Amino acid sequence: MEHLYTKKQAAQLREQILDLLILPTIKADFGQDNKLQSAVMVVAQFWDDEASDAVHHIILYSDLKTPNIETIIRSYDDIYEGMGAYLSSREYFLEVKIDEETSYWWDANRQAIPAFAAFCQEGSHQCMDISEAYTPYAIFRRQNEDIEVEIVGKMLRPWLDGIKPDWE
Repeated sequence: MEHLYTKKQAAQLREQILDLLILPTIKADFGQDNKLQSAVMVVAQFWDDEASDAVHHIILYSDLKTPNIETIIRSYDDIYEGMGAYLSSREYFLEVKIDEETSYWWDANRQAIPAFAAFCQEGSHQCMDISEAYTPYAIFRRQNEDIEVEIVGKMLRPWLDGIKPDWE
């Protein structure tokens, strides 16, 4: 098992992804809907059409200051299965334009793997419900004009922290 990053570098990569991609996305969404008070970023690793080790994410939103993570994920399952529950969400391909020539996106097949694979449970697959496959990584709370970030993810598979993606 070859590693692309040290544990310190993998932690820095996670922080960079949150700062450059996730936070601007949540800030924009909070700006469009004043009811939203918090968000949860969940992650899962599974094969999905192109890469066997891809790490996927979803951002789930709540109008509560502290979201009930189990309820919010179950509600997303209901939406995903057409049950009609109300919940705002963003998933998979997110891109943030930094300037004219630079944009940043969630790269499920490359950067997300060394950064977040260690926080994903073993054995997930694309046919599972969101509540079965995904685990919470971070909670984001609206604080006036700022966003408070709380990392809640547990390193479930520490041997994968900084792992080299299969594509490399």
